[in-house]
Amino acid sequence: MRLLALFLLLLGAMPALAQAPGNIQVVATSGTNVTVTWDLVVGATGYRVYRDGTRVTETTNRTFNDTGLTPGTLYSYTVSSLNLTSVPPESAQSSPVTVTTPNTPAVPTGLTAVPTAGGVVLDWNNVTGATGYTIFRNGTEIDTSTSSTYTDTEIDPSTTYRYAVSATNAAGDSDESGEVTVTTKGDGSQRAAIWGREFKRADGDFDKQVTFQEYLVAFPNTLPWTVMRNRFIGTDDNEDDVLTVDEYIAHFAGKTVKRPSKPQTFFLADEDGDDLLDIEEYKLTLNRGTKAEVAMKKFDKLDKSDSGMLSQQEFGIRYGTVE
Repeated sequence: MRLLALFLLLLGAMPALAQAPGNIQVVATSGTNVTVTWDLVVGATGYRVYRDGTRVTETTNRTFNDTGLTPGTLYSYTVSSLNLTSVPPESAQSSPVTVTTPNTPAVPTGLTAVPTAGGVVLDWNNVTGATGYTIFRNGTEIDTSTSSTYTDTEIDPSTTYRYAVSATNAAGDSDESGEVTVTTKGDGSQRAAIWGREFKRADGDFDKQVTFQEYLVAFPNTLPWTVMRNRFIGTDDNEDDVLTVDEYIAHFAGKTVKRPSKPQTFFLADEDGDDLLDIEEYKLTLNRGTKAEVAMKKFDKLDKSDSGMLSQQEFGIRYGTVE
């Protein structure tokens, strides 16, 4: 009996075994990224994550973002917990959870940007399996292309820009390429040709006339509405309540371009005042002479509820800000 009691006493004094984490969740967030999460293990001082049996990280968090993976590939993940008071200090690995990364296209490579008299010409290597490309300027999406070249004509002279591109197909989008930096040609003056492009940007419905509403979106200002209206009327030489490109250039060429802030643009375009934009109002916010089919594609991508209207929050997904 004494031996049994001593054995039980020693058994009770032995450190407990570390427990394997439970509820392992594995989600492929892109063709090259997988997020792994798991439940808290009481007493754990850390965790180890294994991919296909090989340890890829040790962390004190309960989430891990695995990057640099191959699209269209099956991966298996397990997680163990660490506890320095346990023997051994590492638990057994959890049951494996598998995930297949979507077969998204590879990241475009070889991006170059060359300034020309007509704009900045972008070229990159064609990506196998890509059905299109998205172009980013200074971190913001500006357009799409079905070929591996694109010319950005809506630029200012003597200005430095950063460009990147991503590839897309039915499975989703690739990560963005590395950025390239380019400085445009010119002496910095606002020539008539530049202001012709500014007019096109302001012409939200692309009818070659700028209405007062389009004018407000293109040139948001903290001045009272009546002051802005008087400025518009003073520019409208033939008093037909719209600006032609000639009137626009005559009054604005040589002045500094004031770009609209995105939240303000949203509310200026919201003609009904109900914090919702229809497709025509949304096209007005693009202000870049965007083709109708491109605008519709962008609209549908943001319209998560498939309601045919964009809320301020949905609009903010694209522009990264909500007022």
